[in-house]
Amino acid sequence: MPTITPAHVHILVNHIPIIGLPLIALLLLWGLARGQDAVLRAALLGTVLIAAGTWLTDFTGDGAKDDIRHLAWAEKDVITAHEDAGDRANILAIITGVAALGTLVLARGGRPVRRPVATGVLGLLVVSAALAGWAGWQGGKIRHAEFGLTPPPTAADSTAPH
Repeated sequence: MPTITPAHVHILVNHIPIIGLPLIALLLLWGLARGQDAVLRAALLGTVLIAAGTWLTDFTGDGAKDDIRHLAWAEKDVITAHEDAGDRANILAIITGVAALGTLVLARGGRPVRRPVATGVLGLLVVSAALAGWAGWQGGKIRHAEFGLTPPPTAADSTAPH
């Protein structure tokens, strides 16, 4: 039975922000368009949870990097570009999660969600989703031979895109 490494875990959890952020943005947009406070609250809570998932993705990336950086095929520049993009996405997603939590705090006690504040959270979500997508794009350039599913690169692979 194969061993699950930090790289495996990172590949699994990286889908949380890449899929979650745009879906939550759509839910928040729908809540704003329909004027439904319950949908807005659900989307804001989802934003907080996805921000935590984004942190988890960033956290597991460090272990994944440690798994592959010593391998012959690992390209430091590609890994660094992915790590930098992931850090930017993580920071903005956490800021977005804090803004969503603040919006929920302002709406406690039965007060309605403030639409202008929720719209600001939506803007942050859209940018966060774009940054997470870019980080994923950069990560996709990293060869995943660490899973043992693809053979190690050969001399012919040196000119192939990773």
